[in-house]
Amino acid sequence: MSITVPVDVHDAFSHLFLVGLASIVEEEMPGTYCALRWEGSGTSATVMFSSPMELDDVTACVHSHVAKYNDLLAMRSDGEYDGGTPHATMSPRLSNIVEPSGWRALQHDRQTAIDALDSMGECRYFGALGQPSYWSGRVSGSSHALQADYGASRWEMVARNRGQEFISGRLRKLAQIASDFSSERIWAGISGEVETDECGKNKSDSRTATGLHAPSLTDNVRAWCALIGVSAFPVIPSVSDSRDSTAAMFQISRKGSYAVLPVFTGEWTLSRFRSVARSAALLQAGASVVLAEGDSEFTVHDDWLAERNVIACALFRQFVSDNKSAPERWLERGTFTPVRGASR
Repeated sequence: MSITVPVDVHDAFSHLFLVGLASIVEEEMPGTYCALRWEGSGTSATVMFSSPMELDDVTACVHSHVAKYNDLLAMRSDGEYDGGTPHATMSPRLSNIVEPSGWRALQHDRQTAIDALDSMGECRYFGALGQPSYWSGRVSGSSHALQADYGASRWEMVARNRGQEFISGRLRKLAQIASDFSSERIWAGISGEVETDECGKNKSDSRTATGLHAPSLTDNVRAWCALIGVSAFPVIPSVSDSRDSTAAMFQISRKGSYAVLPVFTGEWTLSRFRSVARSAALLQAGASVVLAEGDSEFTVHDDWLAERNVIACALFRQFVSDNKSAPERWLERGTFTPVRGASR
């Protein structure tokens, strides 16, 4: 069986929606594998399943997944780690922890929540979000400034105004709402028959997409799948004086921050997407496109990418607002650069 869904290859949200939907099916149906294929000009995509499945099976996978996550200790756990306001234990950015006792409590609660996870998908997801960094900082004179955000995934783009954080302010609320959806509502969201943003109160400038595209009304079923798609992009911890690396995200001085995603020709699997998305080859390709800005004839030449049927690199510039205390970030619409084998 296969399903074809409307998407937009120029929208990073659509890429992660497809990856997240396939990840959910593979997690909920052990032994089933998904293959995906962009159709036509990238306005639709087909998801194929290795096992016989009906539409009800697909919607059941999504409902089971969101309901399970809604009940996870990793989603529900909170603590007063800064000595005051409760914060979600698994939020990757908690910047106000000062006392060692707060860090010890956070690590204890995180380890307890992680030990309670019971699937590879759950471990992959919360691992990909990263965590507040107790190991990052810069020495300036005699003072040492901790940079707690350096351990978080760059894909986590919640604006930190009014104490907002990812787990309690976005993912938990989305799970609570979507876990009550009927099968019909879930399929209507996946198939694009409806676009209803319960979490964002159906506002035209809703932040439900959490930076995966500009503020806009975003269907909540698709949003859940897209946010789970972040599991494909692990964080690489570092003790350098800069933010930890995140797969498929990079920053170039004076040119800004970007996400770069592979566009495949033909069918592609989750394992192929993950291997390419976290590769040095893709990051280098994305950086080369940014550095060649203005050259309309520029082509990425890379045998490794071409051999894996990557036909183009999709580059998404990250918009950053001018609010210095709590900047808002989102990925702008993508541009495409062809990939060719270096020796061809």
